[in-house]
Amino acid sequence: MTALLTAREPAQEPEAAAPAPSASGARQVWRRLRARKSALVAAAVLGLLVLLALAAPLVAALEGQDPQT
Repeated sequence: MTALLTAREPAQEPEAAAPAPSASGARQVWRRLRARKSALVAAAVLGLLVLLALAAPLVAALEGQDPQT
């Protein structure tokens, strides 16, 4: 029985797996937004308002108003 114990090969440690790269901040935000539909709708409305604010001088010029007054 001692021959069996001494003849055993030493246990090999499993190779350490490379740690998985963590997701970037933007990817985490996008994943959380997709999980919450109300947050996704709110983000879309906010994006639309920002787009309209950036395009306000163009819209005012198309109407014939002076955007500087």
